[in-house]
Amino acid sequence: MTDAVLALNTGSSSVKFSVARAFAPGAPLLWGAAERLGTDRAMITLHSHDDSRQEQSVPGATHADALQRLLAILQTDRPDLRIAGVGHRIVHGGHRFTAPEPVTPEVLAALEDIVPLAPLHQPHGIGAIRAAQDLFPDARHVACFDTAFHAGKPFEHDAYALPRRYYDEGIRRYGFHGLACQSICTALRAEGFPLDTARLAIAHLGNGCSVTAVENGRSKATSMGFSVLDGLTMGTRCGALDPGCLRADPDHRNRPPRCAR
Repeated sequence: MTDAVLALNTGSSSVKFSVARAFAPGAPLLWGAAERLGTDRAMITLHSHDDSRQEQSVPGATHADALQRLLAILQTDRPDLRIAGVGHRIVHGGHRFTAPEPVTPEVLAALEDIVPLAPLHQPHGIGAIRAAQDLFPDARHVACFDTAFHAGKPFEHDAYALPRRYYDEGIRRYGFHGLACQSICTALRAEGFPLDTARLAIAHLGNGCSVTAVENGRSKATSMGFSVLDGLTMGTRCGALDPGCLRADPDHRNRPPRCAR
């Protein structure tokens, strides 16, 4: 039996996973994804290190359905692997979680408390933790936070122009896509890039988009803020929006702003 680590990335419309030998750098043994979840075009794709590929149509599958199927495939295809650890991507860690955290009942309760900060992502991440704990009760489960890479930004890039008490209560620019940014930095360092003395701009472009300024290997400023809505225009998010565009007018959908008339 070979010890392995499972990485789970649960997004708003997908579940992606990768399995690698524990403490053994190199290519993953298995990786795959369930995408377009909640639609008639939902699909599970599984890849193996021997270049084999499997596809399975799962119309209407939910995140929970997809996770059960993905993990069942894993158990069927590689019964020789013992999942010793599971790393869970969690979008929002609030101001409490600034580094990977072993999952405990107290941590799960704290993550439930901040669901309103990322309502499209956080419930799915928490659901994935609970499902994986049921399937792999002996594994060590660790929550890894997209916000953690941005913790410790300079105050002027972290605070809004609001009274300080709001910052102390947690209204701040958390930043997101931090795990992707950290992965890029790790890869650059492995290639010999002088990361500790460099200044970078990392663009994360997909259905969700952000740009992060990195100095000496750490986040200095990022386009996303308190939630994942700020910054660049995205697939289903408008990005930065001037508050002057919003009007307390029940007929605003039918009227252009006065200045445009």
